[in-house]
Amino acid sequence: MKKLILNIGLILASTTSYAATEYTQTDSYTIQADRDYLADIPAQNSNGSVNAIIEIPTGSNQKWEVSKQDSSTLHWEFKNGQPRIVKYQAVAHYQKINHHK
Repeated sequence: MKKLILNIGLILASTTSYAATEYTQTDSYTIQADRDYLADIPAQNSNGSVNAIIEIPTGSNQKWEVSKQDSSTLHWEFKNGQPRIVKYQAVAHYQKINHHK
């Protein structure tokens, strides 16, 4: 289970940026991208760096997630009927994600 969460949760942040170049914010809680975050972006690049989806944007405490129905869509996660706000910050800087061969 931990490996599955890591694979799903770590796809977009790396030394090489694969951020969607075209996207539309369809409402306050939904962003539609021009590519599929899980299918169109490799988990590992040819140089060994990894890509990761960071679901809590830098400088924010909003918790976003890739849609399980359409992985080109990001939704602001809801908890108890409200947009989810995390009460903590990451303990590590995401640019420090290491991959060992």
